[in-house]
Amino acid sequence: MNNNEKKQENALKKIGKTVDKLDKYLNELSETDSKHEIKLWFAQKKATHEIKRLLSEVNHYENYEEKELEKLSETDYYQQLTPDDINYITSYFYTY
Repeated sequence: MNNNEKKQENALKKIGKTVDKLDKYLNELSETDSKHEIKLWFAQKKATHEIKRLLSEVNHYENYEEKELEKLSETDYYQQLTPDDINYITSYFYTY
């Protein structure tokens, strides 16, 4: 197995872990939480961003923008999250 194949295999494993984490987080997210929809939205955005980053690393996605998550901070939805929510969700999906 050459280096590129190893990178691709590693990226696929990390993508699988990211999707598993998203599923787990969504299942644990309490629907009674007043910010349920906002946390759901941010978790999906963060997981999608992480998958795009991983695909970009193995040259299978060309439109990855590293600053994409920073642009989210300008949205009204994002403004409703607490810093603790943001830090928790961000670290939850971190796969470096």
